[in-house]
Amino acid sequence: MCIETDKGHLEKSKLSITIPIIDKLPKTIIECKVTRSKSFISDYLTGTIKYKVGLKYNTPNTEYINNLYELVKLSQN
Repeated sequence: MCIETDKGHLEKSKLSITIPIIDKLPKTIIECKVTRSKSFISDYLTGTIKYKVGLKYNTPNTEYINNLYELVKLSQN
């Protein structure tokens, strides 16, 4: 999984992502490890820098992730 953030994270550091209640899915916390953190300029006019952070799940929560993916897929149609 890859997310954009306002601050960088050290590779191999641990990160907890809290996902709020979405439709019928309950609130959950997903434990991840940072695999990469790359900076980029998101707005050239202001010079705003953001980071793309690659994450790997520590403990697979594939059922929740699959349900979230299906929900997102349905909302795009």
